[in-house]
Amino acid sequence: GAENCIIYVRSEYTLALQRLTSAIHDAQKLGFLGNSICDTNFSCSFDIVQGAGAFVCGEETALIASIEGLAGRPRMRPPYPVEQGYRDFPTCIHNVETLCNVPFIIAKGASEYKKTGTAASTGTKVFSLVGNVKNTGLVEIPFGMNLNTVIFEMGEGTVGNKKIKAVQTGGPSGGCIPLSEFITSIDYESFNKLGVIMGSGGLVVMDQDNCMVDVARYFTAFNAEESCGRCVSCRDGLSQLLFIYDKIVKGEAQITDLNTLRKLALHIKDTSLCGLGKTSANPILTTLKYFAHEYESHIKEKRCDSGVCENLFEALCENSCPLHMNIPGYLALLLEDRIEDAYELTLRANPFPGSIGRICHFHCQMRCMRESIDESIAQSDIHRYLADTMFKLGSYKTIWNKLIHEKLNANGFSVAIIGAGPAGLTTAYFLARLGYDVTVFESRTKAGGMLRYAIPSFRLPKDILEHELELLKKLGVRFIFNTAIGKSVSLAQIKKQYSAVVIAIGAQKEMLPSISGITLQGVINGLSWLTQFSEGQAYKPKRNCIVLGGGNTAIDVARTLIRLDCKVTVACPHAKSEMTANLQEINFAQEEGVNFLYCYSPHEITGHDNQVKSIKLQEMFPETFDKTGQFPIKQKEKMIEIPCDSVFLCLGEYVDTSYIFNEKTTTNNTIPVDPYTMRVEENVFCVGDAVNGPSTAVQAMGQGKKAAEHIHEFLMNEDNFSQLYGTFAYSKQLPNKIIKSKRIVPRVLFIDDRRNNFQEVILGYSGDQAKSEARRCMRCDVRASTKNLWRNNHHG
Repeated sequence: GAENCIIYVRSEYTLALQRLTSAIHDAQKLGFLGNSICDTNFSCSFDIVQGAGAFVCGEETALIASIEGLAGRPRMRPPYPVEQGYRDFPTCIHNVETLCNVPFIIAKGASEYKKTGTAASTGTKVFSLVGNVKNTGLVEIPFGMNLNTVIFEMGEGTVGNKKIKAVQTGGPSGGCIPLSEFITSIDYESFNKLGVIMGSGGLVVMDQDNCMVDVARYFTAFNAEESCGRCVSCRDGLSQLLFIYDKIVKGEAQITDLNTLRKLALHIKDTSLCGLGKTSANPILTTLKYFAHEYESHIKEKRCDSGVCENLFEALCENSCPLHMNIPGYLALLLEDRIEDAYELTLRANPFPGSIGRICHFHCQMRCMRESIDESIAQSDIHRYLADTMFKLGSYKTIWNKLIHEKLNANGFSVAIIGAGPAGLTTAYFLARLGYDVTVFESRTKAGGMLRYAIPSFRLPKDILEHELELLKKLGVRFIFNTAIGKSVSLAQIKKQYSAVVIAIGAQKEMLPSISGITLQGVINGLSWLTQFSEGQAYKPKRNCIVLGGGNTAIDVARTLIRLDCKVTVACPHAKSEMTANLQEINFAQEEGVNFLYCYSPHEITGHDNQVKSIKLQEMFPETFDKTGQFPIKQKEKMIEIPCDSVFLCLGEYVDTSYIFNEKTTTNNTIPVDPYTMRVEENVFCVGDAVNGPSTAVQAMGQGKKAAEHIHEFLMNEDNFSQLYGTFAYSKQLPNKIIKSKRIVPRVLFIDDRRNNFQEVILGYSGDQAKSEARRCMRCDVRASTKNLWRNNHHG
């Protein structure tokens, strides 16, 4: 029976104001509003009130105060607005979205309306989908749909190749939901269980470039600014929370501050009078719950992994590199014609600049600022150039001798490293320079791990790897080959003999598909075959080959088979854009004659006389992410059968730690460690695939470097690891002008010259090319302030 209605609109919504004014005028003209509506004795007027947009006016009593011309501040309840509201009249407040559902209910009835949504949350909800998704805008969805569908189907997934991390809901006091919970149903009850609110329907998608600590700090600052100050817990509490956040993002906080943050947020939530105060804790509590590791990294490592908190990283490229190589430094030194210094700077952080420069998975390029203009800098190609040039000129000897001369005196401690792959070798490199007696145990006949046995010579020539391994030997690292710890010698024996032990075994067990026919002759495990091929002992395949998989192993197998004059088809269950293999290697494979079938998965391998005859493939399509962040696959009706002689299985690897560490392991058989020290127990540390599962070489090396630092702290109780990096002065001059220019493409071997041989395909930069590429750097490491805790703590 209300006779007066008010529409409250924020003044900056000019289009909404124009349309509402026009609609009210038209309704009055037609007799739908005003006096004696439709010739009845019922009258109702509509007025528009413009507000200044204060967030606190989302609370109903603050909204009423604002409409009355007062400051938008909440008041105590009771009395509730339905009893005493606007000008002391009984007042009912509705969200516009609520009223939008009324016409449907009037037209179709409540029972029809309740068919949409869930039992407790009926109907639909309009969301504003924004952030790091391809397709942004307003979406109306039925309650009960999950976040996966909204973000990966309606929003079409992430922009570029960056992984989605979270979605922020409900505005500044909504909260954050991690990727692992995207299977959650969108309804009020499910959101409440996650600790978030739906609010007015905002969904902000965040990817790996978003720092969740900074997100929580930003919304805490916003809510503190909006707090009306009526209740002390909200007014002063939010200010204190912001003070703690400022300490965290500056690298000045202690780990105990996290408990204070949590307790204070809960106190504000429990004691505030209005909705703003009660929900302002949501961004804090949800990020603490789901992204605790980011808070800990800010405090323990003084590092912001996302490269947002400027005191806690140097340059975005360096920050994203697992080895934290000083990329701007060696680019600047190269441009100053100080190539020896540039090489030395890379070598101090990375024992294999030539090898890794050839096979790096481009972590640094994914965060390069240059990508916002044209293309990222080819950092790995440049440090490969530095290493190759020093090798060709023989100048590396001077730098090596310098590192050997700098090696600290023997400290009396011995360290055993189990596994001579990238992770173990990197740990050995840094510990040897710190004066430790290092012994590396390896089950095979040579060092290098997957760098030697899984990567073909056309990508990484073995003479490059052999050359870089020599430095470790000159630093005093001892190798004991043909010895499998856990089989030949027990871990318990090693623990007694050495001051510290590092488990650095790789993921070498291969996953097998659950299909018939995998025991037929001609079905071959891809990784095992590559290993045997590198040793000259591989099974010689027949001509028609199918390779199953979409990772680097599958592409390496396919490109090797092409060079053996085989006809090769790669069948991958994903679309090309979702393959985990290096895109450049996929394109090379296509150039060389490899055929690709995307979105096909093995259904059955058929045979005759126990020999492979054909393979049946089921057409698939990627749909939405599951709880692990991987694409579950949905079958289509189409099935194809391809005649073949050999089937190579390259569907992924896993690490087998049971023979060496049969105590507590994770569900995927990896070893749980302290992520900041890599320690498993008292004197046992673990790095690489044994911790992460299959990972890139440089990720494993980054963990090896971290383990070496903390082993040194553990045994020597010294915090002087940064002295290993040395000190280099170089130009801090910003580019005068940024001119659009695409990345310099290194020279490659002609396709015809790649046939029937294993010559290296990418020939690398010339000197002029390397310098031209280095000039493209925008020098985002140059800051107005020189204070940087990451640089001070980790690079001297």
